[in-house]
Amino acid sequence: GGPGTRVGPWLVLGRTVTVGAGTSISAGNFGSATASGPTGYEAVGGGVDTGSFLTNLVTSNGPTWNGTRLSAVLNGEGGAANGWLGGMRNDGGTAMTLTVAVLCGRSGL
Repeated sequence: GGPGTRVGPWLVLGRTVTVGAGTSISAGNFGSATASGPTGYEAVGGGVDTGSFLTNLVTSNGPTWNGTRLSAVLNGEGGAANGWLGGMRNDGGTAMTLTVAVLCGRSGL
């Protein structure tokens, strides 16, 4: 359309892809996992699931740039993110799985 035409997010993002990654964290320990988007896609969101909101604590949750976490990117100048990192402290009595997901949309649209 012409100037001022509204475009729905489905036209901007194209198809989205969700990628998950997980790791087991033993009782009383910290751990992290990173989910990376496929080539040609960039991260538009993400999140973590600790397996139990009663005994586990999220210690980090944010985008990554080729594996570099948010805290290492100065002033947010990292370009388009392409992954998601989640960290967890397991305060429970048994090993728990931390699952991280990144939602990606096609790059360059």
